Amino acid sequence: MGSAFIFAIGAMILPMIAFLVINQDWAVSLTFLGIDYKPWRLFIIVCGIPGFLCGLSLYILPESPKFLLASGDESKAIEVLRKMHRWNGGKEELIITHILPEDDSAITTMKFNNNFDSNSNFARIFLQTMWNQTAPLFQRKYLRITMIICHIQFWLFVVTNGLYMWFPHIMNSVATYMQEHPGEHKQICEIVYEHQEGLYKTDGTIECINKLENSTYYYSFIMEILYASSFAFIGFIINRVGKILILFTTIIFFTSCGIVAVFIVDPAIAAYLYVLYFLVGVAIYVLSAVTVDLYPTHLRAMAGCISLMVGRLGSVIGANIAGALMGHYCEWNFYICCGAMYVCAFLALLLPRKSPELPVKGES
Repeated sequence: MGSAFIFAIGAMILPMIAFLVINQDWAVSLTFLGIDYKPWRLFIIVCGIPGFLCGLSLYILPESPKFLLASGDESKAIEVLRKMHRWNGGKEELIITHILPEDDSAITTMKFNNNFDSNSNFARIFLQTMWNQTAPLFQRKYLRITMIICHIQFWLFVVTNGLYMWFPHIMNSVATYMQEHPGEHKQICEIVYEHQEGLYKTDGTIECINKLENSTYYYSFIMEILYASSFAFIGFIINRVGKILILFTTIIFFTSCGIVAVFIVDPAIAAYLYVLYFLVGVAIYVLSAVTVDLYPTHLRAMAGCISLMVGRLGSVIGANIAGALMGHYCEWNFYICCGAMYVCAFLALLLPRKSPELPVKGES
């Protein structure tokens, strides 16, 4: 949860950068590309720079010693521990000769053999290695857990990454409506329909909006502040209350904010409820913490990767479906997503509190 809090702090900078970059009045004509280079294109590049730098920084970070130990490479695990000891300011050399594995870590060898002879089929060996690392997640012992986690992760990403793609569009529509019709009341989707109709010109073309209302940046900034606050609060209580209960409560509460936002006729209140709806994204990190508890060490990384892969698939599907429905069936974006999230909340209660491989307390 600590890393999630830091992520939220970093995300708070994005609305400010967007405000400084997007709402500018310049354009550079790039005739050789056939485009006008406008501020929103620069904003995409600016957003990509931190990710690029973080990707480069991964080269200097060592592999997890716990993972190396679970992979059967004890010597490398000890070497990493010594390096971490030096980085943390240890003056004396860390002397370790042997590491005892935890009870929940089945020591297996997951090394990928790169020494192929001339007759080796690289693709076959690669797929076989991938299968050997993935198949245990879908065996009888973990099948139910894996399916529930992937299902919940899928819908969480549909909302927080897919439907969120349309957050600036909806908030800008609401902000424009409140500015042009102060004191008037309409449901949020009615405002979206009216705003979209206003974009059509007399010649049948659609007006391109290059700037956003200042209120749109304000709501984005408020959401990121609430994200950071939620991560800090959940990180403080998660071990006291329990991960499953927090996961259930988080999904139920923030999903309820989303479904209520559709029916509220006061656009200002609906906007704040819509912002709260996307805070259901904190459940992604709670679910990741649950995932770590439910698998042994040698399966945790792959379990996390599989669930996030399914989640990213939900992002793509969610963004496209939300876009297709937004023009005439805006309400159904909320009905479908909120209904699915309620189901996910109760599915979370079916997850066990500990890994099936861990012995029950009191067993010999």
